Amino acid sequence: MISSRRNVFPAAVAVVVLSAAGAQSPGQSRRLYWGDIHNHNAVGYGKGSLQRSYDIAESHLDFFAFTAHGHWHDMPIMPENKHEKWVNGFAATREHWDEVPRMANEHYKPGRFVPFVAYEWHSSKFGDHCLIYPSDTDTPLSYFDHISKVQAFAKEKNALLIPHHPAYRWEWRGTAFEFLDEAVSPVVEIFSEHGLAESDRGHSTMFATATAGGGRRGLCERFWPEAPMSASWPARTTTAATRARIVRAWSACMPSS
Repeated sequence: MISSRRNVFPAAVAVVVLSAAGAQSPGQSRRLYWGDIHNHNAVGYGKGSLQRSYDIAESHLDFFAFTAHGHWHDMPIMPENKHEKWVNGFAATREHWDEVPRMANEHYKPGRFVPFVAYEWHSSKFGDHCLIYPSDTDTPLSYFDHISKVQAFAKEKNALLIPHHPAYRWEWRGTAFEFLDEAVSPVVEIFSEHGLAESDRGHSTMFATATAGGGRRGLCERFWPEAPMSASWPARTTTAATRARIVRAWSACMPSS
């Protein structure tokens, strides 16, 4: 069992934590944990309260990240002032940001339910990314105008940076894979309220899913060694699930010499 969120983020590659209720994976001494690492509400331009998000998450998840809408550095002026939706949402996040880490700390239950502090960075050119902090302290709502600056910040904070809806059109919030840094982006969000984002443009080997809207449209599963606790999670232990909690298992057959 884990006692601190900091233990699961070494080398900026861990995203999930242990829960006492995890199910054991097939044929392995590991346990399976379910989480949503991209979720919105009215702290931003979504719907519902922050408390409601936690009430729902705690009812069925092991780990959770509410990702407040942060900012959009290259947001265009839209017809009929439709961009005001984002402008107002970012203002709501700034106004209520102090509540985000406070609520995460209040709902943190070691070994049972582990929330992370996070926010979403929007970019027309580079694509939207969720920045997920590793701990409950030093979690500023920071602003950047280039993906390289966000990546450098994520490395400095030992945080994760997960691309969102990667199959959106290039130059319109779709992931610019030529800038992908797997040191801080070991997974790519493949399914959310925005739809399925499978694409032959990507080259990350691991995936996650999320609701991205407060519902239950996507989850991610993670196998973690049961004991002892590993310093960093093994490769290919993250799987995307579209609502149904499907446990994946595979094996490889090596040809005889």
